[in-house]
Amino acid sequence: MFVHAIRILSSLTEEKWELKKEMFRGLGWSEDDILFVFKRNPNAFTVSDKKIREIVRYLENAGGYDSSFLVLHPEMCLYSLEGRIKPRFQIWQILRSKKLLNASLPTVCKMRDEVFSEKCVLPYVDIVGKYCKADDGK
Repeated sequence: MFVHAIRILSSLTEEKWELKKEMFRGLGWSEDDILFVFKRNPNAFTVSDKKIREIVRYLENAGGYDSSFLVLHPEMCLYSLEGRIKPRFQIWQILRSKKLLNASLPTVCKMRDEVFSEKCVLPYVDIVGKYCKADDGK
């Protein structure tokens, strides 16, 4: 992470660094939260403010998570909202409600596509099949 942090810091002007911190403060994060996220996953600082706000809004509305969830799981900022977070959240929520899955949302989102399919889709295709995109376009 140190190398990533140096690369990111060297690519940001002081003004851009302050603007990014201000955006995070606008989410209710403290200075300690901001530095914690930077130490844990500096790549979160490369994500657009718009994307971060969209992820926060979705997680708040769909899952009841507040922005502090991203402090603990900054890698969530790096995932595609439409391509990964939303579809996996829907499947995760269904499987959790039926007590078929005990994994956390960040764990499910971190899984490679093949592993996610193998562990969360194929065994429960009769339950979650309508939430999965068909690879053949049907």
